[in-house]
Amino acid sequence: MSPWNNQLIILGNGFDLECQLRSQFDDYFQTRMEKPWLCEPYAQWKENPDDPENLWDHIFAFEKENNPKSWKDVEAVILKWVSCKGMNDYVEIIHPIQKRYSFLQKVKALGGWPLPSSLPERISYIKDEDAFRNLLFEELQLMEKAFEVFLTKEAASLDYIRKSCNLFRVLRDADTEEDPRDTSNYILSFNYTVPQPDKIDSSLSDFRIACWRNVHGRLGKDHIIFGIDMNQLPNQQKSNPAVLQFTKTYRVLRQSGDTSVKEESVGLLEPYRIGENFNTIKVYGHSLGQADYPYFKAIFDRIDLYGSNTKLLFYFPSDHPYIKDGLYQQITGLLTAYGESMPDRSRGDNLMHKMLLEGRLALSELIVPDLES
Repeated sequence: MSPWNNQLIILGNGFDLECQLRSQFDDYFQTRMEKPWLCEPYAQWKENPDDPENLWDHIFAFEKENNPKSWKDVEAVILKWVSCKGMNDYVEIIHPIQKRYSFLQKVKALGGWPLPSSLPERISYIKDEDAFRNLLFEELQLMEKAFEVFLTKEAASLDYIRKSCNLFRVLRDADTEEDPRDTSNYILSFNYTVPQPDKIDSSLSDFRIACWRNVHGRLGKDHIIFGIDMNQLPNQQKSNPAVLQFTKTYRVLRQSGDTSVKEESVGLLEPYRIGENFNTIKVYGHSLGQADYPYFKAIFDRIDLYGSNTKLLFYFPSDHPYIKDGLYQQITGLLTAYGESMPDRSRGDNLMHKMLLEGRLALSELIVPDLES
């Protein structure tokens, strides 16, 4: 029996989707397509300063029309427009906006009606690629704010709150050898949400959470962020400040200076700091994609995945058994990539075999209860 009892729970968007939260980007963008600046024919309207027209609305509308299979991949679209596009592409996306407002701009110049949107003015002074990237970064923050408003409304549903609390309890207690009441839970969430048990006559303290860290911001606490993986940038762009500002590493670092982050008294890897380790790492609802691989690698390095006794447990919901085969491939890809990064390649090649022999690696069905209860 281990002298300590700590577990790290890693959550992806599959957690929120299992709780029927409309948290996907296409859910959000359906509401943007109803905005007057994306509707035809043009109608009179007045800009809401808290939800202004932003350039990314037009970029994603363009991508949706021209790349219907990939437009919902937010990180890939941002990477493409920040890293791969040139001035001709920028002119192509700006021209329809300028054309749309050209008549009203002439009226304004004659002392008539004001423009309903401030976007035409913001895009009128772009002379080179880095200036456009800086504009894209400013516009991205407007999109993030709009997405946060959308998701906050969705996550306020009592139905979602009830389901997320119940699902978290089931995941927390799954395959826990020690008394769950004595377990310290450390949460790394790639979502923007956090359970709200206080809304259903409970308390977050009942969840026995030592640390809850939302990697890319938390609704109502931190500014949420969209970002790109620095490793996907060409080498010559990694030192360009106009490009670097879009990377997740850069943006999380900037956000780490916020008071909300500094106020956390217990860090995510606190067990290691005090001479302990995690008995178990549980992963639920995460795609294990390349963009988030650096986080997994940092954790695996820190806990000594090869040499420790830590169990690595992946779960899929009982009501979606068809995702099991895909998860086997994703898990294999993750651990193969990690093994290739280990200094001792012979150990890296043997990592999965060793963990399987030791009973430290598994993909299991998580019995999802009636989430209405």
